[in-house]
Amino acid sequence: MKNLPIRQPYFIIWTILYLCFLLLGLILPNSLAVTFLRLAGIFLCVLYVFIYSQNLLLKFAFMLTLLADVFLAINSVSIAGVITFCFVQFTHFIRLKNSSYKLLVIFYIGILLVFVFSILWNIDAHYPLAAIYCTTLVTNIFLAKKRDTISFLGFLLFLCCDILVAVSFLASVGVLHHALHPIADYLAWAFYLPSQVLIANTPEKLARSTKKVAKAR
Repeated sequence: MKNLPIRQPYFIIWTILYLCFLLLGLILPNSLAVTFLRLAGIFLCVLYVFIYSQNLLLKFAFMLTLLADVFLAINSVSIAGVITFCFVQFTHFIRLKNSSYKLLVIFYIGILLVFVFSILWNIDAHYPLAAIYCTTLVTNIFLAKKRDTISFLGFLLFLCCDILVAVSFLASVGVLHHALHPIADYLAWAFYLPSQVLIANTPEKLARSTKKVAKAR
């Protein structure tokens, strides 16, 4: 099994973008320039997997990731962004489990139904969707740990980012102190881009779990 190496030109560009939005984010945290640099880093991940990976689910997951980030760049509490990120995590789940594509459709429909019922029952859809998202992400961390170190580290950083996103959201709605909002927003991206770069370098073929290897023997 051979890992996708991080090609030097891409690594240099990712590093430049990363340092630029971290430094500029301290000076102009809500500027369009910072948002553009952040999205440019994710777009480069999409371009990277389309050029160097043959895994269709990985490509699809990164297209959804970019779409979700655009939604959230427009509106930081966009429900469309949360739904799309749920799609992202389950797409990675199917990829890690090597399961049927049909489950994607079932899950996507299920997520939309959760959203509809939340509206009908007058519940803030962010909370049930966040619970589903978090469950899937944690599951992906455990799956990746058994099969690939690069993916495991990527999803672990993804979780660190999302904990900060949750802190930011709770601060924005008054559950936590409002002073935490800009701090969490800033730090979230410090974890997020590295997580996506690592996941973009997922091996073409993931190792089988230890239990499956044992059974095969």
